[in-house]
Amino acid sequence: MKIVQETPELMILKNNSTAGFVSGGVFVLGGIYAMMTLDIPLWGGGVAVAIGVGLILLSRITTIIIDKNTKKIIFRWKRIIGEKSREYNFDQAQRIELRETYNQTQQGRNRSLQIFFIFSGGEEVVLASDSGTVRMQGVPITVNTVGALGQKVAGFVGIPYEERRAATATQMISAVQTAIQNATQPEGKKQKEEESEK
Repeated sequence: MKIVQETPELMILKNNSTAGFVSGGVFVLGGIYAMMTLDIPLWGGGVAVAIGVGLILLSRITTIIIDKNTKKIIFRWKRIIGEKSREYNFDQAQRIELRETYNQTQQGRNRSLQIFFIFSGGEEVVLASDSGTVRMQGVPITVNTVGALGQKVAGFVGIPYEERRAATATQMISAVQTAIQNATQPEGKKQKEEESEK
């Protein structure tokens, strides 16, 4: 997702996901080529064509229009087989939230960042996402481009920007140590410590 137009009153973001269309086209052409020229079962090429058509039909272009004049946030999702849109007023937008998660894979840890528009009633709409790790001379470097985008959009709309990051190993160890200490202290000592803190 990137900002394609910005004025003091209007911001337009677009995610022109051509990768799905290109991948789908490659599968369709490869499947047709395989059915016509290669000595493989007809269904083998048919599967490739079906996958390609599925990729093309599922690919979508997302456009987000934020208009200060009308105080509206409009989400549009276009696919080859149709279009869908949602519209919100500025006063429905509560915050923009970045969420960071980690997945363990065979290649190591993979980081995922997603930015959400949070609206009243708890409704969430994905603004942008990013995953992976950039490595420089073997050292993982994290590049948070979606965070910068989220901050800019939040500032434009005039709502808070918050980050929910995964706990680090140090934070988790500290929390476990505190829980163990609290569980092993005698009840009377806990009460005295709580009273002295007040």
